[in-house]
Amino acid sequence: MSRFFTLILILGVVAALALTGCGGGGGGSSSSSNSGGDGSRTITGKVVSSETGSGISGVLVTLGSGFAADTTDSTGKFEFELTATKADEIPAYIQVDASNASDDFSSDPVTYGGQTFNYDNITVPVEIRNGESDSFGTFTLAYVGGEDPPPVPIVSHDTVLTGRIIRSDTSVGIPLVTVTFGTKEVTTGAYGYFEIDLGLDEAVPDSYTSLSIDTSGAGSAYPTTLSVSYNGSQYDQDAIAVPEEIYGEDESVTDFGDITVMMSSSGGSDDDDDDDPPIPPSL
Repeated sequence: MSRFFTLILILGVVAALALTGCGGGGGGSSSSSNSGGDGSRTITGKVVSSETGSGISGVLVTLGSGFAADTTDSTGKFEFELTATKADEIPAYIQVDASNASDDFSSDPVTYGGQTFNYDNITVPVEIRNGESDSFGTFTLAYVGGEDPPPVPIVSHDTVLTGRIIRSDTSVGIPLVTVTFGTKEVTTGAYGYFEIDLGLDEAVPDSYTSLSIDTSGAGSAYPTTLSVSYNGSQYDQDAIAVPEEIYGEDESVTDFGDITVMMSSSGGSDDDDDDDPPIPPSL
């Protein structure tokens, strides 16, 4: 009888080990994520030649004006290692500078997402800013070496305005906020960022003089009538003044920056945990 129980025990251990091995082997969608368990992120991308499609080494890629930077390796790849404190504060633009690249490539313009940009003002996709993607994909540079360099194409891309809605008490981004600008209506993502696409080479209409937000979809923690802080001034939620720079012809300013929802005791956000808005998922 003791041998029988010993055999049962051995079989049980073997089965448990087999199940453990199967559970650790998968390779599904999680393999595409570069998020760390501590909230850190690794965001990757690649710079390639328009002539050959091969990666270009020595290209300096910078998020914002110095938020994070890396130089492409021999395969054209770059990556940004971001700590948890930086993971949800991605700037609105990225720079791709080929002045020290391995071959004679032009930084202007950079082709990205089927459109062309000045090298120092390429719009960061809102999916990356909201933590929904950790890959920029591919940036393409034109090879201008040789006796007859190709003509430089005209910079042409969608006019995209971005921004973020945050709480005054925590400075945390608020997801599921409806943002309206003229005839355009969008919703903030997990980290509170939004993106308004006006179309290819479109100017911001002069009639779009104010921005409005609606937090009714974000949870019941917010007052029915919101007070918003923006650019050092207070506004009602449906009449947020638009900076004059947004109307500039050079499209140098595409980011509204942070728009702060003023939290108050009347909204119940500080004392009632049941009324807290959705919390962005940890990366």
